[in-house]
Amino acid sequence: MPAKTDQARKWAMDNFDSLQATAKPYSINDITNTLLNLVSTYTGGDSRLFLYSQGGIIFFFNINSSRNDVKSLARKVHEGGGLIFGSDFTNNVAKFIPILAIQPTEQQ
Repeated sequence: MPAKTDQARKWAMDNFDSLQATAKPYSINDITNTLLNLVSTYTGGDSRLFLYSQGGIIFFFNINSSRNDVKSLARKVHEGGGLIFGSDFTNNVAKFIPILAIQPTEQQ
């Protein structure tokens, strides 16, 4: 079975275009606050939170990240567009939950 991050990257790449059709602009603060509010839901292990940038780069959101680290991740998806999505790997079955499709800054 591929690594969880590899599965998440493939899902994001396969679904990026269709989810970007619904993308909206979000401020860096909105994205940061969304991430911080989701920490209690996606705690790691079988339940993870990912950020995917338009450049095809995926970031695993570490629940122990500092506020500055979170802002740095938020800035990357704010500027270039991307996705925030949750995942559940219970019983080794990957399920992905789109949370935010973020419109790139240059399209706002």
